Amino acid sequence: VVVLKNRVAEKVQENLSIRDEVDREEASAAGAWADAVAIITALPRRDVDKLKRNKNPPAATKMVFDVLLILMDRPIRPVEVLDGRTYRDTFTESLALISDIDFPDMLLEYTQEMMTLETAELIAPYLEHRDFSPAKIGALLGPAGEVTAWILALARYREIAGAVVPRIKRLR
Repeated sequence: VVVLKNRVAEKVQENLSIRDEVDREEASAAGAWADAVAIITALPRRDVDKLKRNKNPPAATKMVFDVLLILMDRPIRPVEVLDGRTYRDTFTESLALISDIDFPDMLLEYTQEMMTLETAELIAPYLEHRDFSPAKIGALLGPAGEVTAWILALARYREIAGAVVPRIKRLR
């Protein structure tokens, strides 16, 4: 009986420890999501208009637009090299997205459920690129830097939330 009582006490202590970790991670995920919401809420509509006025943005900025296509579940096609020097990218599709009158609202209405594990995997190569940073992209096209910060906050949320779910299941 004493041995069983000790095992139960150890299990209870282990579960309490896991619960504390889960609580901290859930708070961290909520903080990352709050950061994303704050970033996109603070982005003025006139800055969003600047995104669509630039008809030939730098390549680093086009990466941000590609990620937006993925996040909004829009088709994206591979870059095509046409003659060894020029290439066709997805900027035409991106321009259609950011020119949509509802585009700012699409960003504001992006939900946690939309940032799936699959979405995170699809955008990961972009996020790992050395030029994918709010400072670098913001220096090229200011508002795109803010959108980049929003994207990174979404990815941070997904990473943290993805780690919390298995721990919650272990507690049950």
